[in-house]
Amino acid sequence: MGCGATTQRRIPRSAERWPKRCTAGGKIEDDIRAGRPEGYFDYIYKTYGTIFQAGSIQGLETFRELLRQILALGNERSILFFAERFFPLLPQNAKRKIFAEFLTELERIKGRTQAENFKRRQELLRKPATSA
Repeated sequence: MGCGATTQRRIPRSAERWPKRCTAGGKIEDDIRAGRPEGYFDYIYKTYGTIFQAGSIQGLETFRELLRQILALGNERSILFFAERFFPLLPQNAKRKIFAEFLTELERIKGRTQAENFKRRQELLRKPATSA
């Protein structure tokens, strides 16, 4: 399935594995780490934008999974761009819930050592979350 293809899958393709090529720069992980996520984010918008706006459980699970992956890669520009582009699409109650979860995780990050955070990032990139 191409990068521009749309689908109504329960778990985003990115949760299973990153698509091979959706950007001119090569691997998506490299583009996100380098702060060049635009191509992948265009794909996310075309594929999941409507789902995010609907505020369904599926949309929230997808949003959380994508946010988790972007946060795990750790590039500040990519994280901020993801938040600016996709957070406004969510209904207000979903925004509150996800933001509260984000703040809780941020406190956990601050409480862990750098090595523990590195290990946690590696775990998050290997396995998708299975519950909302």
